[in-house]
Amino acid sequence: MSAPRELGFEALDGELRRSTEAHGDRLLAHARRDADTRVEQARREADALVERARREGEAAAAEQTAYAWAIVRREAAATVLVAKQKMVDELRSRVRTAVLALRDEPDYADIMDGLAAHARARLGPSALVVRDPPGLGGVMAELEGRRVDDTLVALADRAFDAIAESLQERWP
Repeated sequence: MSAPRELGFEALDGELRRSTEAHGDRLLAHARRDADTRVEQARREADALVERARREGEAAAAEQTAYAWAIVRREAAATVLVAKQKMVDELRSRVRTAVLALRDEPDYADIMDGLAAHARARLGPSALVVRDPPGLGGVMAELEGRRVDDTLVALADRAFDAIAESLQERWP
Protein backbone atom coordinates (compact mmCIF):
# COMPACT_ATOMS: atom_id res chain seq x y z
CA MET A 1 0.00 0.00 0.00
CA SER A 2 2.74 2.36 0.60
CA ALA A 3 4.01 2.13 -2.96
CA PRO A 4 0.89 3.51 -4.67
CA ARG A 5 0.74 6.29 -2.20
CA GLU A 6 4.24 7.28 -2.91
CA LEU A 7 3.48 7.11 -6.58
CA GLY A 8 0.54 9.47 -6.12
CA PHE A 9 2.66 11.95 -4.20
CA GLU A 10 5.39 11.74 -6.74
CA ALA A 11 2.94 12.38 -9.54
CA LEU A 12 1.41 15.22 -7.61
CA ASP A 13 4.84 16.50 -6.71
CA GLY A 14 5.89 16.33 -10.38
CA GLU A 15 2.72 18.03 -11.50
CA LEU A 16 3.23 20.78 -8.92
CA ARG A 17 6.80 21.23 -10.01
CA ARG A 18 5.82 21.43 -13.68
CA SER A 19 2.99 23.79 -12.84
CA THR A 20 5.25 25.91 -10.64
CA GLU A 21 7.99 25.93 -13.27
CA ALA A 22 5.50 26.91 -15.97
CA HIS A 23 4.10 29.63 -13.77
CA GLY A 24 7.64 30.75 -12.92
CA ASP A 25 8.51 30.75 -16.63
CA ARG A 26 5.43 32.87 -17.38
CA LEU A 27 6.28 35.24 -14.53
CA LEU A 28 9.87 35.42 -15.70
CA ALA A 29 8.77 36.08 -19.31
CA HIS A 30 6.33 38.74 -18.13
CA ALA A 31 9.04 40.29 -15.92
CA ARG A 32 11.46 40.30 -18.88
CA ARG A 33 8.85 41.93 -21.15
CA ASP A 34 8.06 44.46 -18.44
CA ALA A 35 11.78 45.13 -17.85
CA ASP A 36 12.37 45.47 -21.62
CA THR A 37 9.45 47.91 -21.85
CA ARG A 38 10.73 49.93 -18.90
CA VAL A 39 14.29 49.94 -20.27
CA GLU A 40 13.00 51.08 -23.67
CA GLN A 41 10.87 53.77 -22.03
CA ALA A 42 13.87 54.89 -19.96
CA ARG A 43 15.99 55.01 -23.15
CA ARG A 44 13.35 57.14 -24.90
CA GLU A 45 13.14 59.46 -21.89
CA ALA A 46 16.93 59.67 -21.69
CA ASP A 47 17.13 60.37 -25.44
CA ALA A 48 14.45 63.06 -25.07
CA LEU A 49 16.35 64.60 -22.12
CA VAL A 50 19.59 64.55 -24.07
CA GLU A 51 17.89 66.14 -27.09
CA ARG A 52 16.24 68.78 -24.91
CA ALA A 53 19.56 69.50 -23.19
CA ARG A 54 21.25 69.75 -26.60
CA ARG A 55 18.61 72.21 -27.86
CA GLU A 56 18.79 74.24 -24.65
CA GLY A 57 22.58 74.23 -24.87
CA GLU A 58 22.47 75.37 -28.47
CA ALA A 59 19.95 78.08 -27.59
CA ALA A 60 22.07 79.21 -24.65
CA ALA A 61 25.18 79.19 -26.81
CA ALA A 62 23.39 81.18 -29.52
CA GLU A 63 22.19 83.66 -26.90
CA GLN A 64 25.66 83.99 -25.42
CA THR A 65 27.15 84.38 -28.89
CA ALA A 66 24.62 87.08 -29.77
CA TYR A 67 25.36 88.83 -26.48
CA ALA A 68 29.11 88.60 -27.09
CA TRP A 69 28.72 89.98 -30.61
CA ALA A 70 26.59 92.84 -29.29
CA ILE A 71 29.36 93.70 -26.84
CA VAL A 72 31.98 93.50 -29.59
CA ARG A 73 29.87 95.74 -31.85
CA ARG A 74 29.36 98.29 -29.06
CA GLU A 75 33.06 98.27 -28.22
CA ALA A 76 33.96 98.65 -31.90
CA ALA A 77 31.50 101.51 -32.29
CA ALA A 78 32.92 103.18 -29.16
CA THR A 79 36.44 102.74 -30.51
CA VAL A 80 35.42 104.30 -33.82
CA LEU A 81 33.74 107.21 -32.02
CA VAL A 82 36.81 107.81 -29.87
CA ALA A 83 39.04 107.71 -32.96
CA LYS A 84 36.73 110.13 -34.80
CA GLN A 85 36.67 112.48 -31.83
CA LYS A 86 40.47 112.41 -31.58
CA MET A 87 40.67 113.18 -35.29
CA VAL A 88 38.18 116.06 -34.92
CA ASP A 89 40.03 117.43 -31.88
CA GLU A 90 43.37 117.24 -33.69
CA LEU A 91 41.95 118.92 -36.78
CA ARG A 92 40.33 121.65 -34.64
CA SER A 93 43.67 122.25 -32.94
CA ARG A 94 45.43 122.56 -36.30
CA VAL A 95 42.77 124.95 -37.61
CA ARG A 96 43.12 127.14 -34.50
CA THR A 97 46.90 127.15 -34.84
CA ALA A 98 46.66 128.09 -38.52
CA VAL A 99 44.15 130.88 -37.83
CA LEU A 100 46.22 132.28 -34.98
CA ALA A 101 49.17 132.41 -37.39
CA LEU A 102 47.28 135.24 -39.13
CA ARG A 103 48.52 137.52 -36.34
CA ASP A 104 51.97 137.31 -37.90
CA GLU A 105 50.72 138.41 -41.33
CA PRO A 106 51.40 141.99 -42.49
CA ASP A 107 47.69 142.68 -43.12
CA TYR A 108 46.57 141.48 -39.66
CA ALA A 109 45.79 145.06 -38.58
CA ASP A 110 43.44 145.35 -41.58
CA ILE A 111 41.77 142.06 -40.56
CA MET A 112 41.22 143.39 -37.01
CA ASP A 113 39.86 146.70 -38.41
CA GLY A 114 37.33 144.72 -40.47
CA LEU A 115 36.36 142.56 -37.46
CA ALA A 116 35.99 145.66 -35.23
CA ALA A 117 33.77 147.32 -37.87
CA HIS A 118 31.66 144.15 -38.03
CA ALA A 119 31.27 144.07 -34.23
CA ARG A 120 30.27 147.77 -34.09
CA ALA A 121 27.81 147.22 -36.93
CA ARG A 122 26.14 144.49 -34.85
CA LEU A 123 26.27 146.24 -31.46
CA GLY A 124 26.40 149.92 -32.29
CA PRO A 125 29.15 152.49 -32.86
CA SER A 126 29.79 153.03 -29.13
CA ALA A 127 30.59 149.33 -28.47
CA LEU A 128 33.74 148.69 -26.46
CA VAL A 129 36.10 146.72 -28.73
CA VAL A 130 39.07 144.73 -27.39
CA ARG A 131 41.58 144.12 -30.15
CA ASP A 132 43.78 141.01 -30.27
CA PRO A 133 42.88 139.43 -26.88
CA PRO A 134 45.78 137.24 -25.67
CA GLY A 135 45.75 133.72 -27.09
CA LEU A 136 42.57 134.40 -29.10
CA GLY A 137 43.40 137.05 -31.72
CA GLY A 138 40.70 139.00 -33.56
CA VAL A 139 38.33 141.19 -31.54
CA MET A 140 35.77 141.04 -28.75
CA ALA A 141 33.14 143.71 -28.38
CA GLU A 142 30.51 144.54 -25.76
CA LEU A 143 27.72 147.05 -25.37
CA GLU A 144 24.99 147.11 -22.73
CA GLY A 145 25.42 143.44 -21.82
CA ARG A 146 25.42 142.26 -25.43
CA ARG A 147 28.58 140.72 -26.68
CA VAL A 148 30.23 139.84 -29.99
CA ASP A 149 33.04 137.31 -29.99
CA ASP A 150 34.90 137.67 -33.27
CA THR A 151 38.16 136.33 -31.94
CA LEU A 152 40.13 134.27 -34.42
CA VAL A 153 39.63 131.18 -32.26
CA ALA A 154 35.84 131.72 -32.03
CA LEU A 155 35.57 132.37 -35.78
CA ALA A 156 37.67 129.27 -36.52
CA ASP A 157 35.57 127.16 -34.11
CA ARG A 158 32.28 128.31 -35.66
CA ALA A 159 33.52 127.59 -39.18
CA PHE A 160 35.03 124.28 -38.09
CA ASP A 161 31.82 123.21 -36.31
CA ALA A 162 29.76 123.92 -39.43
CA ILE A 163 32.13 121.91 -41.59
CA ALA A 164 32.54 119.11 -39.02
CA GLU A 165 28.78 118.74 -38.73
CA SER A 166 28.43 118.14 -42.45
CA LEU A 167 31.39 115.74 -42.36
CA GLN A 168 29.88 113.83 -39.43
CA GLU A 169 26.73 113.24 -41.50
CA ARG A 170 28.85 111.64 -44.23
CA TRP A 171 30.95 109.44 -41.94
CA PRO A 172 29.73 105.86 -41.69
